[in-house]
Amino acid sequence: ILDLTDRRQEGGKPFGVDLRTRRLRMPEIVALGICQPAQRKELRMYLCDSAPSARGFSKACRVVGRGDVMRQCARSAVAYLQSARRAAMGVREVTIRLRLLWLADQLDEAQGLSALAE
Repeated sequence: ILDLTDRRQEGGKPFGVDLRTRRLRMPEIVALGICQPAQRKELRMYLCDSAPSARGFSKACRVVGRGDVMRQCARSAVAYLQSARRAAMGVREVTIRLRLLWLADQLDEAQGLSALAE
């Protein structure tokens, strides 16, 4: 999610790298599922184009970067992190449990998931 929402590249990935290389990640999949037919068509054309253009990339970014798409992705990611936190609580070894919880917190913070999910 971060490579589409953070143009400053703080996450270590250049802006839109997964979309630019036409890798299907959660935002692209969600967008294909919830967008209007015309937007879905634009995104599919970009993803299937053997020589995608800069204009096609811009259009695809607008479709995938829509607020409702990002919120749905963030909600799903938050749900997975909550599930991971619950599972971590069942780990008997305290050090491992604390490291898993720390990792979940770091992922949430780095991706800004809680803020995006609202």
